[in-house]
Amino acid sequence: MSTSNYFRKANDDVVTQYSVQRPKGKAKTAPHRHGEGITPPPCLKLILENGKVFEVSTEREISIGRRSRPADPEVTVDLQGHGGVEGGVSRYHAMVVVVKGVLYLRDLNSVNGTFLNGHRLMPIASYPVKDGDTITLGQLSMKVEYC
Repeated sequence: MSTSNYFRKANDDVVTQYSVQRPKGKAKTAPHRHGEGITPPPCLKLILENGKVFEVSTEREISIGRRSRPADPEVTVDLQGHGGVEGGVSRYHAMVVVVKGVLYLRDLNSVNGTFLNGHRLMPIASYPVKDGDTITLGQLSMKVEYC
């Protein structure tokens, strides 16, 4: 495999070491603006269909999955006791990161896939997330609200 195929630019400052096909065209989104610069919202609410709300800070990356064993990696949003097993959520399923003031969702090579507003995500690729979007991990859906 040549070096140009091995390293794939995901966005302006994130490089992944996976040779994946990216969707054609760039997703358009209106960034969340505060004042003159582009800044992310200070936190996100992830609201499950059963009404459970996870409120998490956007100051650090947000990992979403199930932590069923002490040896499993820490996750910011633990869906173990909230339908994660039944919904097909992987232990380390997806991640929300902030890049240049914009929130992005990434599937972490999950078994049952990650969907944004009904569209399946390519593993490791970054997709912009905005207020009101629906994230589905396997078959477990949650609504995104900016705080």
